Amino acid sequence: MDTCLVTIPTDRRPPWPFEKPAAKYLRTLVQMGAERPPRLDLFFVAGFSDSLRFLVADDMPTPGCTRLDPSDIASVAWAWGDHESDDWHGGFVLDLHSGGRVYIETKAEGMDWGPGSTAIVTRMRPGAELPLLPCHHRVMHYGWHRAPAELQEYLLRLAGI
Repeated sequence: MDTCLVTIPTDRRPPWPFEKPAAKYLRTLVQMGAERPPRLDLFFVAGFSDSLRFLVADDMPTPGCTRLDPSDIASVAWAWGDHESDDWHGGFVLDLHSGGRVYIETKAEGMDWGPGSTAIVTRMRPGAELPLLPCHHRVMHYGWHRAPAELQEYLLRLAGI
């Protein structure tokens, strides 16, 4: 199966922020946010951190779906995010250590990633074009960002934990 929808039913959802094993994603984000002078480049890092915590919290993956383990991520090749929404909605094209590539798109319902929150994980075929941005994406002029440096730094920090 190439595409998997991830949702976490409310009765299985741990309190936000999700506890182990997802705490390291938040801890790394907080460390980056505490630096002085204050960082202004954490929009994608916050969305990516929350997305990883959401995916890791899915302890009962859909049958037939390959689970995305964050340790499999080599780099973030592309990212987009809705800069004008109150809730996170964005996507990331990820290069894997195995040489493959996946696209994840996550949408939070509220700041605490409520019951309507979702993640879609799609394996990309070699040489595939970037996925189209959602038709409801209100800020099309922002578009895709190539390999945001702050996301590469975040992954390096995670690897050091």
